[in-house]
Amino acid sequence: MDWEYVAKVLPLFGKAAVLTVRIGVIGIFFAMAVGLACSVVRQLKIPVLRQVTSVYIELSRNTPLLVQLFFIYYGLPKIGIRMDAETCGGAAE
Repeated sequence: MDWEYVAKVLPLFGKAAVLTVRIGVIGIFFAMAVGLACSVVRQLKIPVLRQVTSVYIELSRNTPLLVQLFFIYYGLPKIGIRMDAETCGGAAE
């Protein structure tokens, strides 16, 4: 085993861990905001908004996370919505 190489790349694992935690926290806050908005809309019982919220919930529940990530990262730029990779990861969580 090449210990010099391990010592060289070890700081990269620390940076990756910080990035992972940051994306996770962004995703948690985004999910809480969207969940709160959806629950308020469903409690207001406005028929059109309630149906839109129901469709969103069913799509997000029944679609694998990897498919959602691909759609956000590769699909949204096709319609003009551009985000960096970190924001896409947080939004998909």
